Amino acid sequence: MLILKSYSKFFILFTALSFLLISCDDSSTNTHDDIADASVSVTGDVNADLSGQAYFSEMDDGPGGIYSWQIVLNDFNPQTFSLQFQHVSNDPIEQPAEGTYEIRTGSETPFDENENPVFTGIYTDIEDGDYADATEYSTHLCDEETDLGGTLVIETSETDLISGTFEFTAANIDFDETGNCVIHGTIEVSGEFTASDEASF
Repeated sequence: MLILKSYSKFFILFTALSFLLISCDDSSTNTHDDIADASVSVTGDVNADLSGQAYFSEMDDGPGGIYSWQIVLNDFNPQTFSLQFQHVSNDPIEQPAEGTYEIRTGSETPFDENENPVFTGIYTDIEDGDYADATEYSTHLCDEETDLGGTLVIETSETDLISGTFEFTAANIDFDETGNCVIHGTIEVSGEFTASDEASF
């Protein structure tokens, strides 16, 4: 249980840092609007049909020697949502090939092997572009009774372009004063994307 709580707290911190980097990197101009796009449908605690840009990126040897690979979807001017599919590992990560992948919290080891990566889904609702009041929904592990997760289908995987579809269930997760996980609501997220390599933006 202690390992699980530490793992969850690490993921929350890692996600928060990633979100800040993404928010700071948003630009009102995108030279890849014709190929880097996304459509997202959200139901449940949040109800919205959204569109925006999409890109994928990797972080080599980050804090604590952690590597990450992610697909990021978001809109801008104003930004009202951010959606990440993130895989982390203790070893360098290769770009995933075409195929179907699980979206959930990751393995108990605590990171999945790169041969069959599992992605964490993180949806951030930014109402009226207010980052200070943003609400995060994720597939982080909370309790055994809550069924979170889904599938990510990568239909095309090229050096500078990835496309696919997704559907998953995520929850607004918090922890009480005793460290127990608390769920404040859930959402269903689905959609499709065509993502460019971040370096091409």
